[in-house]
Amino acid sequence: DGDIEKLVKKYAKTKSIEIVVDDMPNTADLEKIGSVESIEFPKIRFRATRKDVPELIAKISKTIGFIDITVEEEKIEDIIRTIFEKSSVKV
Repeated sequence: DGDIEKLVKKYAKTKSIEIVVDDMPNTADLEKIGSVESIEFPKIRFRATRKDVPELIAKISKTIGFIDITVEEEKIEDIIRTIFEKSSVKV
Protein backbone atom coordinates (compact mmCIF):
# COMPACT_ATOMS: atom_id res chain seq x y z
CA ASP A 1 0.00 0.00 0.00
CA GLY A 2 2.88 2.39 0.64
CA ASP A 3 3.98 2.23 -3.01
CA ILE A 4 0.44 2.86 -4.23
CA GLU A 5 0.13 5.89 -1.96
CA LYS A 6 3.40 7.24 -3.38
CA LEU A 7 2.09 6.80 -6.94
CA VAL A 8 -1.14 8.57 -6.08
CA LYS A 9 0.65 11.51 -4.45
CA LYS A 10 3.05 11.86 -7.36
CA TYR A 11 0.74 11.36 -10.35
CA ALA A 12 -2.86 11.99 -9.26
CA LYS A 13 -3.48 15.61 -10.08
CA THR A 14 -7.24 15.75 -9.42
CA LYS A 15 -9.92 14.45 -7.09
CA SER A 16 -13.63 13.88 -7.55
CA ILE A 17 -16.14 15.37 -5.15
CA GLU A 18 -19.53 13.69 -5.30
CA ILE A 19 -22.58 15.06 -3.54
CA VAL A 20 -26.03 13.56 -3.10
CA VAL A 21 -28.91 16.05 -3.16
CA ASP A 22 -32.64 15.97 -2.41
CA ASP A 23 -33.48 18.66 -4.94
CA MET A 24 -31.70 19.20 -8.24
CA PRO A 25 -30.00 22.61 -8.37
CA ASN A 26 -29.97 24.68 -11.55
CA THR A 27 -27.28 23.35 -13.92
CA ALA A 28 -26.02 26.87 -14.68
CA ASP A 29 -25.50 27.45 -10.95
CA LEU A 30 -23.49 24.22 -10.71
CA GLU A 31 -21.12 25.38 -13.45
CA LYS A 32 -20.47 28.59 -11.48
CA ILE A 33 -19.33 26.51 -8.49
CA GLY A 34 -16.79 24.35 -10.28
CA SER A 35 -16.03 21.83 -12.99
CA VAL A 36 -18.99 19.45 -13.20
CA GLU A 37 -17.87 15.97 -14.19
CA SER A 38 -21.30 14.32 -14.25
CA ILE A 39 -24.90 14.72 -13.14
CA GLU A 40 -26.98 11.64 -12.46
CA PHE A 41 -29.68 12.79 -10.06
CA PRO A 42 -29.46 12.58 -7.09
CA LYS A 43 -25.66 12.48 -7.55
CA ILE A 44 -23.54 15.38 -8.82
CA ARG A 45 -19.82 14.88 -9.35
CA PHE A 46 -17.28 17.70 -9.55
CA ARG A 47 -13.59 17.46 -10.43
CA ALA A 48 -10.89 19.67 -8.95
CA THR A 49 -7.14 19.80 -8.65
CA ARG A 50 -5.89 18.42 -5.35
CA LYS A 51 -5.02 21.88 -4.06
CA ASP A 52 -8.46 23.31 -4.99
CA VAL A 53 -10.52 20.62 -3.20
CA PRO A 54 -10.97 22.54 0.09
CA GLU A 55 -12.12 25.68 -1.77
CA LEU A 56 -14.55 23.68 -3.92
CA ILE A 57 -16.01 21.93 -0.86
CA ALA A 58 -16.49 25.33 0.78
CA LYS A 59 -18.31 26.66 -2.32
CA ILE A 60 -20.50 23.57 -2.49
CA SER A 61 -21.34 23.83 1.21
CA LYS A 62 -22.35 27.51 0.89
CA THR A 63 -24.37 27.04 -2.29
CA ILE A 64 -26.01 23.61 -2.38
CA GLY A 65 -27.98 21.73 0.22
CA PHE A 66 -26.70 18.16 0.10
CA ILE A 67 -27.29 14.93 2.03
CA ASP A 68 -23.86 13.35 1.58
CA ILE A 69 -20.45 14.25 0.21
CA THR A 70 -17.59 11.97 -0.87
CA VAL A 71 -14.07 12.91 -1.96
CA GLU A 72 -12.25 10.33 -4.07
CA GLU A 73 -8.76 9.99 -5.50
CA GLU A 74 -8.28 9.18 -9.17
CA LYS A 75 -8.62 5.48 -9.89
CA ILE A 76 -5.30 3.64 -9.70
CA GLU A 77 -5.92 2.26 -13.21
CA ASP A 78 -6.11 5.81 -14.57
CA ILE A 79 -2.93 6.80 -12.74
CA ILE A 80 -1.03 3.81 -14.16
CA ARG A 81 -2.34 4.58 -17.65
CA THR A 82 -1.06 8.16 -17.28
CA ILE A 83 2.36 6.90 -16.21
CA PHE A 84 2.62 4.64 -19.26
CA GLU A 85 1.38 7.32 -21.61
CA LYS A 86 4.02 9.75 -20.35
CA SER A 87 6.83 7.21 -20.55
CA SER A 88 8.53 5.97 -23.68
CA VAL A 89 7.41 2.41 -22.88
CA LYS A 90 4.88 1.08 -25.38
CA VAL A 91 2.38 -1.43 -24.03
